[in-house]
Amino acid sequence: MSWLKPVHGGYPAVLCLQYKHLHALNGGGLKALDSIFEGRYSTALKDAGALCFNFYDSCIWADPRYGIWPHNTAAKEPALVVTASRHCFESVLWGLVSDNPRVSIEYGVTVSDLVFEDCADPTSYQPALALHGIATDDDDSTIFAPDTSTTARRKTVAGMQLADGRYLAADLVVDCSGRMSHMTDWLHTAGYPKPRVSHVTANCGYASWVAKLSSEAEQKLQGLNLMYFTAQAPEPHLAMLQRLEDGSWMICVGAYQGLYPPLQDSELPAYIQRDVWHPAYSQLIAGSTALTPSSRFYGTSNIWRHYEEIPLPENLVIMADSVCSFNPVYGQGMAVAAMEAIALDSLLSRRNMTATPAAATALADNPHSTRSSSIGTSRYNNLQGLSEEFQHAALTVLQPAWDLATGMERKFAGAKSNEPKPFMAAFIAGYTDVVFELAAKDMVVRCCLDFACLLV
Repeated sequence: MSWLKPVHGGYPAVLCLQYKHLHALNGGGLKALDSIFEGRYSTALKDAGALCFNFYDSCIWADPRYGIWPHNTAAKEPALVVTASRHCFESVLWGLVSDNPRVSIEYGVTVSDLVFEDCADPTSYQPALALHGIATDDDDSTIFAPDTSTTARRKTVAGMQLADGRYLAADLVVDCSGRMSHMTDWLHTAGYPKPRVSHVTANCGYASWVAKLSSEAEQKLQGLNLMYFTAQAPEPHLAMLQRLEDGSWMICVGAYQGLYPPLQDSELPAYIQRDVWHPAYSQLIAGSTALTPSSRFYGTSNIWRHYEEIPLPENLVIMADSVCSFNPVYGQGMAVAAMEAIALDSLLSRRNMTATPAAATALADNPHSTRSSSIGTSRYNNLQGLSEEFQHAALTVLQPAWDLATGMERKFAGAKSNEPKPFMAAFIAGYTDVVFELAAKDMVVRCCLDFACLLV
């Protein structure tokens, strides 16, 4: 199994636009990752200094409509949340993956195209199809007119063409390259229709930086690891404060409706004093010492490429942000991706169980076969139909997360979508308003809301 990363050597996440911003993993995501790594991920995170705590005890959650929520005293079990820097989260993950002897990691690699079964011989490989014409639509995405006379033969993905001219054969190609995935264009070039794309945004943006708080603020925050002053329409501003693994704090302020923080760091204190709706926040960070310059992020649109609606070639799985990406302020990205991985593992394991006796024996005798790596090779797994089956299986994870994120987003003034507002969106928006109001007072409702938000 090969993992391709488009950077050279070492730790790559510094190139990620979200690298310098707040990161938290909710209980649902932690359970999923622990399932994948047989309980080792949470242990490794704690060993690396990540803070794993009960959301009910060590977090302050404030709503501009109802104030600071009281601690949940009705919960029978803790709602675990992990906070750490992006470096901590991802370096631990990299360490666990690299420890698997069946995984090889190639750095500095860029995939330039898919290779289909009829082009599996690298000496005869040509780019997927000659183009008859190129046009640009309103979204600046390229539309290709494929040569349909040869398209019909291209039904099974056999590998990838790399930008350096090499060809990499594969029994199964998994695209989890993120929001900027080129898969839509590669498939369209090969004769497949482009998927419908849902897009919802309320123009959210934020700035983050690491700071050392004053001794007075540290004393007030003793026992707390996370504070979140949420934006709830019509209040567009949000603010977060997160303790990091080295004892410093990440400060994050932002807003919807294009009311972004100022570009100059010197103007941020005045912005916080003026626009953050709860006075406690500006009081806590007063007298803090910035340890890093601020970083800004504006790519917060919710985007869903509906691959479940189109035919797909065999031996190709598209997942995580390559399919559906969320505004990061909702804290769903890592959890959703991990749950999709669990769904993929389940489908692959089911195929292993239905393998022929000889193939099952060969897989069992493989010394590098581990429970956390269910895929063997095409000799052991019947991968036919997996591409489309996975997209439909992922719906059970994606749809609730999408409804929650976009339902919140659509409430803000100026929210935009390329599709009409679904009837259910109005219902969900009204329903969540009622639930949030009750959850601020009723601990039983609070438990239900926490579960719906993947906290447990």
